[in-house]
Amino acid sequence: MPDGIGYASVFSIRTLLLSFLFLTLWLSLQKTNKIFRLILILGLFLSQNNRINQIQDWSVYKNNKAKEMLKVAELLPPNSIIKPIRALYIWDFFHLSNLLGVNKPQIILENYEASHDYFPIEWKVNLEKDIKGNENCYFETIINGRTYQIDYLVVFGDGETDILCEQKQIEYAEQNFKKNTLQIL
Repeated sequence: MPDGIGYASVFSIRTLLLSFLFLTLWLSLQKTNKIFRLILILGLFLSQNNRINQIQDWSVYKNNKAKEMLKVAELLPPNSIIKPIRALYIWDFFHLSNLLGVNKPQIILENYEASHDYFPIEWKVNLEKDIKGNENCYFETIINGRTYQIDYLVVFGDGETDILCEQKQIEYAEQNFKKNTLQIL
């Protein structure tokens, strides 16, 4: 199966997960002797336990990135306008910037889904462009026809992005503003 259908991604992984669940359900309903069921359950348990051990290091790494983003969020005052730049191109981190608004109200200018037609809200003005339709590569945004200054630029990852506008923002910020680097482990 393709990995993406329409706007849904990782489709093949999702169908494999459902297949595993249905296989487990089907096996649990079969009339077999107790020894065979015990061997089967033990095999599934050992298989899953092995898989959990394989992904444990990756889970710790992801958890540390989430903790780092929460520490960044503590530095930002409530009701800030935040422009996150993702320079960490790993699928698991695409929504990491949402953690900036977990404990206090924030305006986070990142939502790739809002540009798709299945999203229930339509932007009145494209947040990535100014009133004249030019790309806004610096530090202001337009929300409902009003211009606001972006209060904080949060870059997570190595600071390199292949989006030209975001790279210009990073370079401009490094030259003209105070940089606060946060690292945890």
